[in-house]
This record gives sequence, structure tokens and C-alpha cells, in this order.
Amino acid sequence: MLSKLVAVALGLALPYGAAVGWLALSQRSLLYRPWPGPETPEAAGLLGFRLDRLATADGLAVPVWRRPGVPDRFTIVHFHGNGGGLHGSVSRLAGLSAAGHGIAALEYRGYPGAPGQPSEPALVADAVALLDRLAAEGVPSDRIVLHGWSLGSAVAIQAAVRRPVAALMLEAPPTAIVDRAAEIFPYVPVRWLLADAWLSREAVAAIRRPILILHGTLDRTVPIAHGRRLATRAGPDAEFVELPEAGHADLDQHGGIAHMLGFLDRLAASR
Repeated sequence: MLSKLVAVALGLALPYGAAVGWLALSQRSLLYRPWPGPETPEAAGLLGFRLDRLATADGLAVPVWRRPGVPDRFTIVHFHGNGGGLHGSVSRLAGLSAAGHGIAALEYRGYPGAPGQPSEPALVADAVALLDRLAAEGVPSDRIVLHGWSLGSAVAIQAAVRRPVAALMLEAPPTAIVDRAAEIFPYVPVRWLLADAWLSREAVAAIRRPILILHGTLDRTVPIAHGRRLATRAGPDAEFVELPEAGHADLDQHGGIAHMLGFLDRLAASR
């Protein structure tokens, strides 16, 4: 009997171990999901934008889609989600720039037109390098607003911990990538295995700047409970807006742009 129990246990443990090992080895390819699309703002149909290149600390040149703003408007530094690339943010960038705000949108390593491989340390370093580049160009930190969508919200939060900015606008933010991974894979020890945890819930508490959080009630990719918890951790300077008809990728189509522009107007009026 004992030998049969051992055999059954081994029969279950071996496939489980193989599955866990595959997840551990494949984790970054599962998290970072680029897919082909326009590699320039012109090809994506964004009028008035130009393709720039950011020199990274390790010698790469990653794309930045840029558009100058009108005087007295903010420069919005945009970080997109984990899927696709900047070509998935066209409607957001068009809507924000139409109000006269400047745009500097960072493409991630390994995504369309960008060399290298994505990782949390690399993306944070590139985001900080972009902020340093804007500072060197004479853009005041109190005129810079970070805008992140999904994974990009985690990039924005980590950048704001490292450099001064005026405010943050976050769409569908997870409390942490590792938190969401643990929900998706409840029987896998992801909190031990995940290399890129993206602990937004820890970092956001250190940010003393106005924060707008938008989240869709119908979001199944990052459930709205994440946004609510993150807003609580962010403290009294955080404004949480629930969009009842929005899911994960379409907040901009259900009032998100108007909420962000209103937030920027209130921010400007408070100065």
C-alpha cells in the first residue's frame, strides 16, 4: 500500500514540478507580450508627433514618441501596457495631446522598433533616463505628469519614487504584478518564483503627489479591487474613479480621457 501511495505522489509531483519549472523559465515571455505594429508615430497615424531615440545607460537606443505641447501645459510621460507596444496607445496619446499637452511616450525594450529584452530593472532605468533627459532639456519637474496604463502604471510609480514629478495618472493599475500572478496561478508559488514583482502597493505609499486612478468595473484582466486597494495605499492625495462600462483596455473609450483632462485642469489651477 505504501509503495502505491508513493507512486501516486510521484506521479502527481513530477508533472506539477515540470509545470512550475516551465512557468519559472517562461515568466518574462508570459508577462511582456509585444506584438507587431507601427513602429513610428507617423505610421500609427499620430499627427504632429516625431520619433525620437533615448540613449539608455547600457548603450541602447529605444524609441520615444514625442509631441511638443503648448505653453503652460504639462508634458505627459506615457508608459503603455504589457501587450503590443506604443501602437496600442494611439487613442490615448491623441486624446491627451489634442488638449495641448506635450507627450513623451516610451517604448519598452524588446517591443516594436526597440532593441534589448524587457525586465523590471531595465524598464525602470529607461523610465528614469527619460525623465533625466527631459530635465536636461529644461522641462521643469512640476510640469511633468506620468501616465501609466496597466503594467505601465507600475513603471510610472517606480519612476515617481526615483524622480520628482507633478502628478500621476494610472489606468487599471495592479497592486503588484506578483499579486495578480498569484490570483491567476493560485497553486504555484509565484511569490517565490517571480523575478519582476512590480510592487506598486509598496512604492505608491512613498509618493506625495496627486494621483488619479481610473479603473473599469468590467475589468477581468486586472480586477477593480486592485485599483481600489492601490488608491487606499496611496493616501489622501489619490482620486479613484470607477468607470462602470469600461473593461481593461477601453477606459479611454468610456470617459477616461475626459477624466484625465479634467484632472490636469484642476492640477494646473491649483498652482
